[in-house]
Amino acid sequence: MKLFMVNTRPYVDPDFCFLRKIINGLGGDGYRLAEGLPTQALYPKDASIQLADEDPGMKLPSLVGNTKRLLVVEDAIKDVIEELEGSNVECLPLIIKNHKAKNIDKSYWVINPLDFVDCLDLKASEIDFRSNGEVARVHKHVIIEGKLDPTIDIFRIPQDATRYIISENLARKIAQLKPTNFTVDAVDLV
Repeated sequence: MKLFMVNTRPYVDPDFCFLRKIINGLGGDGYRLAEGLPTQALYPKDASIQLADEDPGMKLPSLVGNTKRLLVVEDAIKDVIEELEGSNVECLPLIIKNHKAKNIDKSYWVINPLDFVDCLDLKASEIDFRSNGEVARVHKHVIIEGKLDPTIDIFRIPQDATRYIISENLARKIAQLKPTNFTVDAVDLV
């Protein structure tokens, strides 16, 4: 078994669009998407993000990098994720507006995995802890293979909820699409 972590801030091509702003219409509840909390009931039907002036890129990649640790993907990747049997995921439509506030002509989705798997090896991983013992930051993730549910292809770990872990099965299906700007890093297993 292999697992991979999706990079939500890839720097593959400076001509690709990049998102820095928050989702319009979601207000202070935007953090819910980054932390894997159910958001569909709060999510506006016309949710949008406008490209920031400091990022002039206009090419439309398969995965749109962003500063909010959101998984923002095109239709093809969303379709592959929706076809998964065992994963609990919200797929929420997102309108991306260009620098002049006009809608771009491509559909994008925020993928919000709701499954959490408590599988992080706290001893083998490289972690900064707070004085109260809580995890502050995970620098290197080491996953305990025996704690995994093989039916879940995309999930988060409770100690680092803003990260997206995908199975080899899902990584292979996405790779077959030949996506742009979609990069992953292998996760160590014990």
